[in-house]
Amino acid sequence: MSQGYVAKIGVVGSAIAGLSAALGVAKAGHHATIFGPPPTALTGALQLAPNGYQALASLGALDALTPAITRLDAIEIRSARTNSTLSIIDHERPQRRDYGAIGRGALVNGLYQLAKAHPRISFDEASVQSITATQEDTSLITQDTAQHAFDLIIGADGTNGLTRRIIGASQTPAPRDRHALRAACPSS
Repeated sequence: MSQGYVAKIGVVGSAIAGLSAALGVAKAGHHATIFGPPPTALTGALQLAPNGYQALASLGALDALTPAITRLDAIEIRSARTNSTLSIIDHERPQRRDYGAIGRGALVNGLYQLAKAHPRISFDEASVQSITATQEDTSLITQDTAQHAFDLIIGADGTNGLTRRIIGASQTPAPRDRHALRAACPSS
């Protein structure tokens, strides 16, 4: 997108990925509308490595989330069968100072509060029913039959979400216990 242009971007998904995408879009000077219900209580925690801290800082979220982060001195890897220690990863060494953990609920709540306060982010709690693209724009239709036009739509609604099916992921993802996605977006 050309410099100075303020794009209208739709974000399908209102959990960690969608909130993070919207904060990044808003920080770049564009307007984001997040579609989906407010995030629900999430369980579990995420380990933060140095790049995780950098990602939170780049979104302007690190200061707000720091009180919820527990510093990790080490990670102990245990056998699920015997509960015996398999390995210990020491984070006390100087090059490994920036390791921590944050509860998923604390992370999503912190991101949600930051997004709600941001003047370039709006919310629509309706679920998305369909997405269409033309030469001029990309539109989505919500459950209340409202049509919304955007310059770009970001799919952050999970591996089984509507956006994955629409972009042509013809094969159903293999069932897994864990999923990961990394993406980098230029800031200008």
